[in-house]
Amino acid sequence: MTIDEVVLLLKASQATGLTTLQEIVLRSSWEGKTYTNIACEAHYGEERVRKIAAHLWQVLSDFCKEPINKSNFRQQGKRI
Repeated sequence: MTIDEVVLLLKASQATGLTTLQEIVLRSSWEGKTYTNIACEAHYGEERVRKIAAHLWQVLSDFCKEPINKSNFRQQGKRI
């Protein structure tokens, strides 16, 4: 899958879709950016970005039935 397909999948699977910050975290993580860089670029606190990311990894893990985290997100995303 591409990052666009992952974003569309998550938007469709969540009752409320994705927030702008959630999409930023997904796309930036796909690009390999750190949480610090993401927070700085998005003008959010790093702790907020980490909390959003943890939720996204859990949703993706539940969907894929495999553990997904920031370090394996891109590799696993291509296999979804």
